Amino acid sequence: MNMAEKSIFLAFTGAETSLPALDYGIWLAEQIDLPVTLLGIVENSARRKRVEEIIDSRCTRLENSGISYRVLLESGRSRDVICRLADPDRHLVVFGPFGRPRLRRWLRGRSFRRILQEINTPVLYVSKAHLRLQKILVCLGGLGHALSAERWSLYLAERMQASVTLLHVVEPISYDYPVAREIQDRWENILETDTPQGQNLRAALRMAQEMGVTANFEVRHGDIVHEILAEASSKDYDMIVMGSPYSSNNLRHLFMPNVTAEVAEAMDGPILAASFGQEWIFDE
Repeated sequence: MNMAEKSIFLAFTGAETSLPALDYGIWLAEQIDLPVTLLGIVENSARRKRVEEIIDSRCTRLENSGISYRVLLESGRSRDVICRLADPDRHLVVFGPFGRPRLRRWLRGRSFRRILQEINTPVLYVSKAHLRLQKILVCLGGLGHALSAERWSLYLAERMQASVTLLHVVEPISYDYPVAREIQDRWENILETDTPQGQNLRAALRMAQEMGVTANFEVRHGDIVHEILAEASSKDYDMIVMGSPYSSNNLRHLFMPNVTAEVAEAMDGPILAASFGQEWIFDE
């Protein structure tokens, strides 16, 4: 794989709310030495000049940092432009709130949810920029679906000398079968079980150890969104990394919460979402 073809794909508009994600993405590129693609999106012709000014100022910073980059300037709706141009084999897509009026968000829903459903790349959503990366919370489902999220977190932790906390939330039992009963009965000691969840979680800890990444494990029981937010609020994490085990076309999304979106909308810090098969960064 040619890493020179890969890049951090920074999407922004002229809205001030989109700039923290832009600056965080540039900072991250400086830390891990990845090229940058700057995507300036002109949703309103009146903001074109502002978008061009932002591009000029960030290009200067990238040149001073020695980070290679390219610039794209596109007109259209942000969601459509990002989904059209983002390449699943090349890009980590970084963006933040696009400054939509509250009524529009209420009527149409948040752009983040729609992009997350439609795009096939890892996504880093940044509502506020905290320019440090020392403690990463990784939310694992325990069934191997979160492998990409696990690998992204370990890659970043290794590069940034950060520590990782692997979190597994045991939800109340929905279907009564032997493995589910064992997990419910022994949820506090799930790492010691021979369940698929226990095996995968132990494998994640072994991978961290092999890479020299400081990692610990936390397990919680209850509603998955509530418990993730509780863990995130209880410690000073710099990033939350989540895997998405289900396709947006799966029927589950019709009646279960969009966990990643709900967590992202409730937290201020960076949220990295990587679905199964999106771990190109790990193959460097």
